[in-house]
Amino acid sequence: MAITRSPRCTLAEERRSLVEGSDYYKPTVLLGCAQTTRQVPFSNSSFSLGDAGSRLNVVHRRVKALALAFDRGQSAQQQAPVHAQARPDAVGWQAKRSKRAQKRLRKERAEDSQTSIPSSRKKTANSPPERPAGLPGAFVYGDGNARRLKRAVLQASAWHRGVHCRTKKDATFVETMEAIETATDVWDSTEAIVVLHAGLSDIQDDTSPHDSTERFKSQITSWKARAKGHFFVVYGVPEVGPKDDTMRIKCELWNQNLRQICSDIGTRVEFVSVTKALQDKTNGTSYSEHVAEQLGQRLGRRLCAFLGLRPSGNHKHRAWSVKPTTSMMTALGQAILQMANPQSRKKSKDIHVGFLNLHGARTASKWEELYQMMGEEDIEIYAVAETHLRVTEEPPVHKSWQWASLNRSGESRKGGGIGFLWKTRSAWKKLDSPCVEHMWVEGYL
Repeated sequence: MAITRSPRCTLAEERRSLVEGSDYYKPTVLLGCAQTTRQVPFSNSSFSLGDAGSRLNVVHRRVKALALAFDRGQSAQQQAPVHAQARPDAVGWQAKRSKRAQKRLRKERAEDSQTSIPSSRKKTANSPPERPAGLPGAFVYGDGNARRLKRAVLQASAWHRGVHCRTKKDATFVETMEAIETATDVWDSTEAIVVLHAGLSDIQDDTSPHDSTERFKSQITSWKARAKGHFFVVYGVPEVGPKDDTMRIKCELWNQNLRQICSDIGTRVEFVSVTKALQDKTNGTSYSEHVAEQLGQRLGRRLCAFLGLRPSGNHKHRAWSVKPTTSMMTALGQAILQMANPQSRKKSKDIHVGFLNLHGARTASKWEELYQMMGEEDIEIYAVAETHLRVTEEPPVHKSWQWASLNRSGESRKGGGIGFLWKTRSAWKKLDSPCVEHMWVEGYL
């Protein structure tokens, strides 16, 4: 047996013939004779036809594999510079966006927002897919101070697609309301929290801001009727400067008007004051970096609570004593506060309860003093105990108070007992118990 090749073929043609199966290079089984072309002896002259075929197949596979490997190596060397140049452009938007792409997209959005308040995000080649319509959303509209909150808000919400921050430098209150009114995705959502953060431009004008607040009253009323599942948060303006400063007086008047409007409208509308969070850390009427971070994180957690998200914690500055569940409990607390009626919390008064050991209060005059004190302090329920409550010693009947007691009998500890006084308007009931040392009442505050 011999392997033959044409004397005129080149090395490249040999390799190509192995891949393509051309006639330049073919293994041939010889039976008792020799080819007239150049021959390369393969093995001993004595062999069987079966041995020659099997050995020939093995050699052919090995030679073909070597040729393919050589061709791949050559093509890889030639194409390596091309791949190195094309690789950065091929990154694009993958399943998870790269940091560079995120930074570029945020820069484009920030540049777009400087000229106008967009009703929806601008679509680019690298834009993420649109969220399905009807999902709950969070929308922040406002002026330059709202833009300073943007980074902290998005960071606290882990850059969730349901959180939208749309701001414009020097935007007026009316412009912000018009942007909200024309935003289709705000009203396509079944539930949404809409944050309105503007007003400085209106106050800085020479004209009175009364017209803006009056328009807000009519606008927010129509929004409530239009969207039953929407919650509206209105931020006040920072009150900075001396008490007698003209600008501060106008800011205080603006905040008072907005607070009163939100209180009159009632549920699903909340006014947020930022004056306490400032602590003289503003650049005039503009938020400083510290204040913007603080208010932005707080607003971001609030938006996460509405959307049912877990807020993104700041792990870099977290103390060792803080438990991992702190951020979750914060979100839960924000959700509970949001579900409650903020206006009713302001209007509801405090509930006062008390306990006193009145030694020697066995006369009617002493009990009258107690009744008078409880009325002045607006006590709802009062517990009294020990030596003044013997078998026949109970407080005199009073039209405004109810009484229940557990008096001692006999000479045990020289008499004494315990009891409760509560206002007639509240419903309390003594619980039956075999214990002679304790007493329980059941009711509602």
